[in-house]
Amino acid sequence: VPHYVFEKGRWNLDLGVLFSKTVRSNAADSLFSTRGQLVYPDVTVRFAAVPDAMSVYLKAGGGNRMNTYTSLTEKNRHVDMAFGRGKPLMDYTVERVRAEIGFEGRIGGKFSYDLGAGYSNCKNAAFDAVVLYEGAGGEAPAYLPGIAYAPCSKLFARADFCLKTESIRADGVLVYDYVYGLGDAAGLFAPPAFSGDVAFEYNWNRRIFAGIDCAFALARAGSIVYNAGRADAVIPGYADLGLSFEVAVSRSFSLWLRGGNLLNMTVQRNPLYAERGISFTAGICFKL
Repeated sequence: VPHYVFEKGRWNLDLGVLFSKTVRSNAADSLFSTRGQLVYPDVTVRFAAVPDAMSVYLKAGGGNRMNTYTSLTEKNRHVDMAFGRGKPLMDYTVERVRAEIGFEGRIGGKFSYDLGAGYSNCKNAAFDAVVLYEGAGGEAPAYLPGIAYAPCSKLFARADFCLKTESIRADGVLVYDYVYGLGDAAGLFAPPAFSGDVAFEYNWNRRIFAGIDCAFALARAGSIVYNAGRADAVIPGYADLGLSFEVAVSRSFSLWLRGGNLLNMTVQRNPLYAERGISFTAGICFKL
């Protein structure tokens, strides 16, 4: 990644080019068979609009990365080698280009933020998939989860924020994704158009902590593949509302309780694996 760095006044420029070569099989039905690019941009331009308080930035990047078995299970712990459903499970994600513009900074010493929006174009990207196994030899039909790859383009926007004082902490991330250009790819589900995770916590004298949090996502549109073709389908949206409470018995020991999914919704973060009903978790915390 050769690059040129220039700093003057409020400007900071890092202008680079990424050269990347993947070692791959020539067989289309082999693992890691997608051909990547050779050259990708690697550029960051930053301007301190308000010195020590707010910066405006422009980023351009891209590249390829291996979707290893480990990385796939980090995103979905239910993944096994059968998730390929007749096709290679592991392949490269090839992002031809990614461009983002935004601004980040702080207000005083207690509130920080990062707002950005951009565009991404992928030659190959991993998506959740669902197929209908129609049964054989008397077996009952069954829906099966999977992972499949397809080219796509994406418009995105995100917002990160954090407010922290002696008694209050509020933070969160909000994400908008508009994925298009999937073409004739069937059986895939795009990510939710809008999702997020926000939390608020209040503490009294660092002894009693009470918090509320919510992870949410809108419905995900897609389709299901079966022997006769495909059918449109939707994974419902959800809001996982939680409440937490902690009491510090001493400086090194505390008791805590958390209630999850208090709206009693069907939370389906991964296709066909649903968390149903209200949940409670209790525990102890040691600080050494």
